[in-house]
Amino acid sequence: MHMQITQISAPDTTPLQMDEHETALIHYLRSLSWEIVLEAGDGMLEQSRESELIAFRECKRGNTASSRGFEERAQQVRKLAELVGAANADYRANIADGNLNEVTENEKITTAVSLAGSQK
Repeated sequence: MHMQITQISAPDTTPLQMDEHETALIHYLRSLSWEIVLEAGDGMLEQSRESELIAFRECKRGNTASSRGFEERAQQVRKLAELVGAANADYRANIADGNLNEVTENEKITTAVSLAGSQK
């Protein structure tokens, strides 16, 4: 199978090579409506919250390595949700209002409240 490589510049001006699958993903993300991107992001953030809850439970059990792993997973999924939204201009215009980090901060607050509630 022949893969076409597309070269673009990353923010630090380092050439970034993308194969046809990565290029197709970017084009697809750009084509989606903001509502679809919002739903996808919500699903990812829900999974992130679940990983944070597991991390918290693992920490309480003394399984610090497992806890760190789930916390890292939660952070990576949150970042993925943020980047998916950032890759779609319609989402940026309708939801993030130019500040995508605000969404992530709100999710952190929601997760903290959920964690506190699960202790009761």
